[in-house]
Amino acid sequence: AGIAAPIDAGGATAAPPSAASAGTTAVETALPSPSEGDAGETVEDPSQPPKATTAERSATRASDMRAEYPTVPSAPRDQPHPRTTPPWLVALDTGGTFTDIVARSPGGMLLRAKVPSDGSILATVVQIAAGGDDDGALLVHIAPAAGLVLPDGLLVGWRVAHGSHRLTVRAHGTGVVRIAAEHGGVRGSIPEPDPALNAGQPIRFVRDGDAIDAPRLGLHIVTATPLDAALPAVELRLSTTRGTNALLEGRGARVGVLVSDGLAGVVEIGDQTREDLFARVPQRTRRVAHAVEAIPERSLADGTVERAAADDACADAATRLAAGGCDAVVVSLAHALANDREQRIAGELRARGVPAIAARDIAPHPRLLTRTETACVHARIAPILDAFVADATASATDARAFVFTSAGVLQRASRLLARDTLYSGPAGGARAVRDAARRHGIASAVGFDMGGTSSDVARTAGGEVALRAESRIDRMTVAAPSVAIDSVAAGGGSVCRVRDGAFEVGPESAGANPGPACYGRGGPLTITDVNLLAGRMATGGGAMSVDRGAAERALEAVARARGATTDEAMLAFLDIANARMALAIEALCVRDGVDPRRHALIAFGGAGGQHACAIADRL
Repeated sequence: AGIAAPIDAGGATAAPPSAASAGTTAVETALPSPSEGDAGETVEDPSQPPKATTAERSATRASDMRAEYPTVPSAPRDQPHPRTTPPWLVALDTGGTFTDIVARSPGGMLLRAKVPSDGSILATVVQIAAGGDDDGALLVHIAPAAGLVLPDGLLVGWRVAHGSHRLTVRAHGTGVVRIAAEHGGVRGSIPEPDPALNAGQPIRFVRDGDAIDAPRLGLHIVTATPLDAALPAVELRLSTTRGTNALLEGRGARVGVLVSDGLAGVVEIGDQTREDLFARVPQRTRRVAHAVEAIPERSLADGTVERAAADDACADAATRLAAGGCDAVVVSLAHALANDREQRIAGELRARGVPAIAARDIAPHPRLLTRTETACVHARIAPILDAFVADATASATDARAFVFTSAGVLQRASRLLARDTLYSGPAGGARAVRDAARRHGIASAVGFDMGGTSSDVARTAGGEVALRAESRIDRMTVAAPSVAIDSVAAGGGSVCRVRDGAFEVGPESAGANPGPACYGRGGPLTITDVNLLAGRMATGGGAMSVDRGAAERALEAVARARGATTDEAMLAFLDIANARMALAIEALCVRDGVDPRRHALIAFGGAGGQHACAIADRL
């Protein structure tokens, strides 16, 4: 929900939200209103970047920044495919915990869906009755979480993910599922009452074998399309932090790098930045590349090729990288911008069946290290982003897909570079803050986006959001334009615990699975659990299914370890989380040389409204 609260009564006061804007989410701002154009067609060209004139701490204007990166197209997008009926228009954001969808049907109806990002379905058990047959099956009346309306038959073949028996859905109608137990592959009666089927308890359904990704599942739900049927014509606008999460968790493709002779240590040495300058035992930072091979190649600063590596020598080096477990090869040579040697070598390797890319094609940056790190980041997460887009459109026979980039630009999925998606989700939130501030006549605002894993803050002034030419993620520099966003590891899923006799919040997150303790999957105590027990979360009327008892038990165990009462523990955890998030906003404003009290706080995200007032008070 969009909450615009003045930080200081003496400063600029935000006007109350209008009825049209109340409850607006960041993902909804990607959908044009029906009055903007014909159904299924948008007036604003999504391939064009937004107006921006400020680049953070740089004299380079945003227009010059975009001109440097040819991945942002300057030509209008292609004309839409001729259709007899207008398509569905769907905006979809996949985070670490939930996938949120806002869609407009061909008839103009606005629909929403929220599903866990692990592709499961959450619900609450309402009532249990005998199945009426001799097979001992049960009829379980359920209320899907977040007000989901599931197409009939969607859950057939799914199983209940927790409980003492393997329970499979045999039939599914409106608000009711028929569940039976499996014994050695044979379906039969449930031998004894299962604790997962008690009325009022949360229940989770998962799909065995042919798993379905959350974006595609959400599309089938919001369009009321069975899973075995093709989706209707759809225009997708996607954003995700999957690439960022993969980098932070050390996942992704293994990348090998070919460098000029004598520069084999450039990737490991990096810029010699240490995470903790005063650590007694310094820890090595995570390497951006899996392996590095030097080739007998050297170009001078003016582009003259002093020594050219033979094709066989390059192929042999690539073979050694592949033997070492590398999935992709990045060719990054000194003075590569002065000639085309990188591209020639990469092209020759691709002709021999090696998945190779030239670093200058990904980041035409003059600095060798920055160019190399950007290309390696791209190569690591490209398979993840490709699979994300491909799976989202797998069931659609007529789909156009756009992806929201880190710079706040809608880019055609076919033209997308993975390096442009690291701040895909947060950039959408920053654009939403800008639009909300304009709508309410707010001159300066701070956007506060609190999700399940982290909280992102951005500042807008004069109707614009600042851009960065480079960004840092996990101590790697990525040369790609992005919205100026700062993040702090404090979200709804941040783990609350006692360490060394003191209360601590984060930076670890419970994620979507197991999730917070109140999800009923054995997860740890999190900020979400604390907010639930503090009475800050809705638990009925289509809200998420939660197990209050599990949250209470988790809180009691943590409070007992500290020798405190549960009320003291709750207040401590909330105070720690609020302090960390307020500090991120304070640092952002101090760095820009502005007074936070002269800004409005625009809070959104799954947990933003639960902390907005306390953070505003602190600032």
